[in-house]
Amino acid sequence: MVVQKKEKPRKLTDMIERLWIGLGVPKGIARNYINRSIHWGNVNHAYVRGIADPTGKLPPGHAYVTGIKNQDSRDFIEKNQIFMTRIPSAVKCSQATMLKVITKKPDGMTDSEFEWLENLPMGAIIFAFPSDGKLPIPETISGDLDGDRYFLCWNKDILGSLKNMKRYVEVNDPEAKSV
Repeated sequence: MVVQKKEKPRKLTDMIERLWIGLGVPKGIARNYINRSIHWGNVNHAYVRGIADPTGKLPPGHAYVTGIKNQDSRDFIEKNQIFMTRIPSAVKCSQATMLKVITKKPDGMTDSEFEWLENLPMGAIIFAFPSDGKLPIPETISGDLDGDRYFLCWNKDILGSLKNMKRYVEVNDPEAKSV
C-alpha cells in the first residue's frame, strides 16, 4: 500500500496581505493567519470562480459558495458576511467587499435545487441576479461573470480587523455604511 502525503495548502500571496493591511488589518494578524493557513485545519479562505446563479432562485444581494462542508465554517459564514475580492486585480481597496452568503435553502428554491447546489464540488461562488436596476455583485468590485477568479475569506480575526470596508448592499446605495 502506498501512502501519499497530503499536500499542504499554498501560502497566500503578498498581494492579499497588502490588501488586508490597506483595509486596516494589523500586520501581525494578517501574518499570523497567513502562516497558520499553510495547514489544512487552519484554512478559512478559498480561491473560486464566479458564475451566475443557474437556478435563478438565490435572493438578490447574496451568493452561494460551493463545496463548504465544514460545519464550523458553515455556521460562521451563516452568521457573518465574508470578505471577497477579485484575483489577480485586487490592488485597490475598492476592489474588495463584504458579502452575505447563503448556507440554508432560501424561500422559493425547491429541495432538489438546493440539494444540487449542496452537492457541487468546491470551487465556485454563485452570484444571485440583482434586483432590477441594480448592479450585479461582481461589477461593484471590477469583476464579471465570465469565469473571473475570486478570493474569499471567512477567518474571524481577519474579518474582525477590517476597517473602512464596503459591504455589498442590494440597493447599491452610494451612501451605504462601511464596516
